Amino acid sequence: MKKISTDAMNRIENFKGHQLTIGLDLGDRFSHYCILNESGEVIGEHHFPTTPKGIDSALLSE
Repeated sequence: MKKISTDAMNRIENFKGHQLTIGLDLGDRFSHYCILNESGEVIGEHHFPTTPKGIDSALLSE
């Protein structure tokens, strides 16, 4: 299992105590995720290839 980067851990710490909603649309070739804050505002989104490398880079390295 790949270790989460320090930068990613810092971003996770920033959201502690906040409720986020994450939507994930998996496709055959490309996938997309969107993160909403408690107010329903989009605070992050990303489009990535649906491959092991693409998924790792989108979810672990960002």
